Amino acid sequence: MSSNCLCLVMTFTNCRAASYVYTLSYCSNKSSAIAELTMQCAQFRLLLSSAGYTLFYTLFVSNPNFIWHVDNYDKLKPYGLCMNGGIDGFSRKMIWVNTYDTNSDPRVVGGYYMDAVQRLEGCPFIICTDPGTETVTIRDCHRYLLRDLDPDGAFVYMSGSSTANQRIESFWGQLHKECVEYWLTAFQELQRAGQYSGDFMDKGVVQFCFRECYRFALRNASAPFALC
Repeated sequence: MSSNCLCLVMTFTNCRAASYVYTLSYCSNKSSAIAELTMQCAQFRLLLSSAGYTLFYTLFVSNPNFIWHVDNYDKLKPYGLCMNGGIDGFSRKMIWVNTYDTNSDPRVVGGYYMDAVQRLEGCPFIICTDPGTETVTIRDCHRYLLRDLDPDGAFVYMSGSSTANQRIESFWGQLHKECVEYWLTAFQELQRAGQYSGDFMDKGVVQFCFRECYRFALRNASAPFALC
């Protein structure tokens, strides 16, 4: 496959467990490929959904910065440390990992995306996120940036379950073992000792005392993933 190749494998499964696979592959101009894929996907979805089939997508890309996977990490959210990250789907390079008071505000999460776009002087062709409300700003900004390639925004933005967002989920799993588990155990010990109730004041104290320390530990733990 060339560096400009885009391949989409669509699997159609019906209630009788029979499945059919159709592959679309383009190695020419990306804008025409996206337009053609969008049109054909819409045609197949309309045709086969009426016949009782379920459509699944598997996307293969051959170059970095084609798709970014974005997700929240909430293991430390009960203690006031709310994380969000984005990872490149091809190289597994972390685009950003941030900790703040919230990861539910779409303006905050959208700001992470726009900061990365400005820092890298460009954006991916596709963003893959959870369907939650915190990603609506990322969705709208990304569709606007690529409005000339995909006017309807049907292909440049994908959303699905967190478990299906495997690139970023794999990073969270490794980060938990390398960094988060230590902090989670420490905060749980405070909670069991009656020193942490989870109210607004306690979360504020944790954020004031530990957030910068946690960010330092997070940067060290993320170093093997070439955090930019």
